[in-house]
Amino acid sequence: MHAEIISVGTELLLGDTVDTNAAALGQRLAEWGIHHRHRQTVGDHQGRLVEALHLAQSRAEMVITIGGLGPTEDDLTRYAIAEVLGRPMVRDEAVVRRLQAFFRSRGVAWVELNGRQADLPEGGEWVANANGTALGFWVPTEGCGGVLALPGPPNEFLPMLDGPVRELLRGRGGVPLYRRTLRFVGVGESLLAAQFPKLMDGERPTVAPYAKPGEVHLRIADADDEAGRERVRQVEQLIRAKAGEHCYGADEETLPEVILALLRRERQTLAVAESCTGGGIGARLTEVPGASDAFVGGVISYTEAVKHAHLGVPEAVLEGPGAVSHECAVAMAQGARERLGATWGLSVTGYAGPDAPEGRLGEVWIALAGPHRAEAVRFAFRGDRRTVRLRAVSQALTSLWQALR
Repeated sequence: MHAEIISVGTELLLGDTVDTNAAALGQRLAEWGIHHRHRQTVGDHQGRLVEALHLAQSRAEMVITIGGLGPTEDDLTRYAIAEVLGRPMVRDEAVVRRLQAFFRSRGVAWVELNGRQADLPEGGEWVANANGTALGFWVPTEGCGGVLALPGPPNEFLPMLDGPVRELLRGRGGVPLYRRTLRFVGVGESLLAAQFPKLMDGERPTVAPYAKPGEVHLRIADADDEAGRERVRQVEQLIRAKAGEHCYGADEETLPEVILALLRRERQTLAVAESCTGGGIGARLTEVPGASDAFVGGVISYTEAVKHAHLGVPEAVLEGPGAVSHECAVAMAQGARERLGATWGLSVTGYAGPDAPEGRLGEVWIALAGPHRAEAVRFAFRGDRRTVRLRAVSQALTSLWQALR
């Protein structure tokens, strides 16, 4: 079974909305053994949507649309599907009555446009939506395929994927895909891939690198059966044996989760002192539930006055080497460790831009102070202000993980 996804919405084309729904659906299709080779995005225009549907039908057995099922004049997906399939549109009066009752219960006036959400191509069947008024629907076509239409709001779309859509599509695919994703830091995508040229060219299992902000992921995939899982396991062992020093985790594990687990295991704690990252390290760590077991807090020391008053950075350092220096980074890390009573102190200070002394834009010092020593390392990050800050956060967490392990 081959499926094609069509995301509908002018806001997607303009970049006002990021299409996370299609990514989530692509993951689920692989898990359900449904092949997915093409994806389209089309605006709210019935003629162009009809063209997209015809193209999708020419190369896929199943077409899945996302969005365009609401009550307004620009919600055209159901009508385009009916046109392509040559099916008359039928209004389901039972759905109209349910919608009217829903609006009465909310004290909201009923307008006739809302009735469009009860229109269904002949021969179709509804797909339940427990979190919104726009139902999805499935229209079978010849053979085992069909057209599946789903609403666009993620708070409606995602629960439907893991509920009624899963039930509808279960058994329609072939052997599901088993995936294992290894996560690496401290190594570039090309350098990592170069260590395993034969694996990258193999077909069973497939191995593919993906560059992420501050990380590289290697996805190993094969059939979700006993033989496929064993092939994945063997390849994972080979990769870990050769590049394990850079592999911090697998699948859904995040670097902050792994760091906090290491700290808990050793009954140690962490404090941070941040300048140019403005709290980004603390934000990443506190995304993890229960982070307070190991992360005590931090100081956003954006000015020299705060560096001196709250972290104890000597005035001689600030007046001499300056706030962006080896000496200042070390003093910040030591100050965070001592004043917040933590086992480790982690600090970041640098020039994220756009203003910086000549030749120093992107210069960042990251320091770590522990029970036995304190040291700082200089990094030169390229990119705009946001990029430099993100890379500084990622590198600070990487440096901490490398020290802890």
